[in-house]
Amino acid sequence: QDLDDQQREWEELRALLDEQNMRLIHTGLAKIVAFRLVDEELTPELLELLPHPAPALRHEAILALEQLVDPVGERESSPQSSRIISRLKGTARADDHEEVRAAAVRTLGEITAAGAWGKNHEVKAVDYFMRSIAIFKEIGHELEVARSYRAFYEYVSRAEEYKENPDIQREAKKLREMATEIFDRHKRALAGT
Repeated sequence: QDLDDQQREWEELRALLDEQNMRLIHTGLAKIVAFRLVDEELTPELLELLPHPAPALRHEAILALEQLVDPVGERESSPQSSRIISRLKGTARADDHEEVRAAAVRTLGEITAAGAWGKNHEVKAVDYFMRSIAIFKEIGHELEVARSYRAFYEYVSRAEEYKENPDIQREAKKLREMATEIFDRHKRALAGT
């Protein structure tokens, strides 16, 4: 029974993405992201939201696409990888909202780190993460800075190419600590303490 209820709820959330009402779309997408319900089947709907007029929906769609990526995966590129990469590159270059561009850049870093470009793209992944950090800092979006810090740390702490590099490991640990501090401060603020 519980599995049937979960499946029905998932289908209802997914159906919200096809609505015309922006609030319904945002509600469905936010819940899908929050409960980590993103799967490959959802990719076409997420890509359709990238040119949506509402920046909040574009940003949320990118956060959902980010969930499809294993931080340091060894998986083969999916048939949709090239479409995802192409659309994210376009968004990273041309979106008129900085937060959306920076999220697209970070997700490109995640995809690169996961091996979608093949081997020997470590510098490109690090560059994407650093660019997303710089943009989010510039616009003052602290939580997104922390997410980018965490993404950078997760990549370089596991990537074979960087395991023996003490300088980058030290920098990654420092960024992880900064991310943890930011997340903890925001959690305390939400809890009212």
